[in-house]
Amino acid sequence: VFREFVRQEFDRLPSFLVAVIVGMSVPFQLSASWATISAFPYAFAISYAAFLIAEHSLKQRTTAIKYALIVASIICLLMAFYIYQPVALAFWAFFAIGILRKQTITGSDIRRVFVYLCIMAAAIGLSYLTYETARSILPPFPYDGDYRGRAVLVAISDIPERIARLVYRMTTAVVFPITPNEYYGDEFSLGSVRVSGLLPFVVVSAGLVLPLVVVLAGLVLYFRDRPSFMKRCVIACTLPILCHGIMFVSAEGDGQRSRMALSFLVIVYLFLAVHGYARYIARYINRTPSAFVNCVMGFVVFGGVALSYWHHERQFVRANVREIEYIRSELQQHDLKRYGAIHVVRPKCRGGTFVSRGYLKPSGCGKSSASDMVKFLLIDLHADTHPLGVSNFGYYGDGPVPHTNTLVIDMEKGVRAYRATRE
Repeated sequence: VFREFVRQEFDRLPSFLVAVIVGMSVPFQLSASWATISAFPYAFAISYAAFLIAEHSLKQRTTAIKYALIVASIICLLMAFYIYQPVALAFWAFFAIGILRKQTITGSDIRRVFVYLCIMAAAIGLSYLTYETARSILPPFPYDGDYRGRAVLVAISDIPERIARLVYRMTTAVVFPITPNEYYGDEFSLGSVRVSGLLPFVVVSAGLVLPLVVVLAGLVLYFRDRPSFMKRCVIACTLPILCHGIMFVSAEGDGQRSRMALSFLVIVYLFLAVHGYARYIARYINRTPSAFVNCVMGFVVFGGVALSYWHHERQFVRANVREIEYIRSELQQHDLKRYGAIHVVRPKCRGGTFVSRGYLKPSGCGKSSASDMVKFLLIDLHADTHPLGVSNFGYYGDGPVPHTNTLVIDMEKGVRAYRATRE
């Protein structure tokens, strides 16, 4: 991110600050926190390599070299798609930095967009072909039905709903660019805010949409003094659709990790909007625009780092560490040789304090996460020599729990203990 901003002739200090903001944003922090999705940023980096190669191919005069570079760009994008499809679309966010920075948008730039669209379409087509080929020759994957929606296009009637969801996700990316709060959900809902009457509803809705409007107004100010104003506006409105990972497929996708490209694009827009306001203010105040930009971005970075650390410590690390401590204490205070099996009761995690959104959710909510923790802790306690069957089914209070010759670990007690420490 820093390299691309500097390459497009932005100052180094604000470019570094933007790179920090992107790294501290919710999707990247989620990838940094979860080992199972820690490969997603690699797809982000590979998509940038694909963009650089595609851009370099258009500068070549030799036809063979040009097409070889285009093929290399397609291969890089295909690698990114293999890791995680929504992240590969960061290709367009990197493209946004240069195209919106240019002094003049010419016909060659429009042709360049067409070439990039062909490269992206080729990578998507090859990815889909690989998916269908693998499904035909390999045994059925247990979760194939869950992910099938990623290969199915949405109906035409669903496009307005997808556009509304896109606007909402852009709004949340502006409101919570650094760290989510308790109500950073996937769907637009005021259920978490107690609103009675039309006026409070309008006020709350305006409070959610207003930050996005402020960013878009700053973009207009940034474009105003440059040629091709309408072309820039059309491109700025189109790029979020290209960056949104679940815009055209029926799969819902995770509310946060599928937004890596979209959140990056929104942060780019935020950065350009700050430049737009800086230029506007410089007309009336005898200050350099760069000073204003550095102050605003520095403030966001300072607050963002503090909020991200606080959020991880309070909502992510502490919740999971408390679970491990609880399971360890349960295993240590019982003579495991007396039992033939261990049964883990999953906690209630269907809303409330713990919500299934990556953060704010104990690992025990997963179908097999708690039982896996038990197995690893048995190894850590050198108690794995005694064969014990570990089961992890059902939530607290959902059904009968085996008690005969079985050690029952009630994870709901651990969750209640964690809630008590928070309160």
